[in-house]
Amino acid sequence: MKSLLVAALLVVGSMAASQAQIPAPLAISLGTQTDSASNTTYSISTSGHSDQNRQEVQFRITTEGKTSVVTLLTGRQKTVGQVTSLIAKVFQKFLAGQPANTFLGKLGSLEKGGEVVFIAESPDTLLFNFSNPDQPLLSSVFSRADAAAFVALLERK
Repeated sequence: MKSLLVAALLVVGSMAASQAQIPAPLAISLGTQTDSASNTTYSISTSGHSDQNRQEVQFRITTEGKTSVVTLLTGRQKTVGQVTSLIAKVFQKFLAGQPANTFLGKLGSLEKGGEVVFIAESPDTLLFNFSNPDQPLLSSVFSRADAAAFVALLERK
């Protein structure tokens, strides 16, 4: 049976990027891109190589000095490459246009320690809903622009 340990760290936009509560980017960059129109920087980093499991994958969005970070742990059964491939497919499905409240996929399971469920909340809002037995539901919100930027980064790697 496959397992995936999911961790979510949501660093909300009211924190300045220089504050200690915001984790540093992980060791291996999968890419960085800046949207000059919105002055937003998107980056993806990981703690291990594409073929390794038990690694972290971090999605960062920085705009106007504020940073949001979402970290996924790949668990024992999934590699960094498998997780980033699945996330790219979720972003692509979302960008293809989905009705409100459409389920787009899931990683992990509550029985194995945690899960993240991907939902197109609206045509313009993608939710990553994180659950684990020890904490309440956490959500991270991605816009169409966020999804497009991350797809571009993931397709380049």
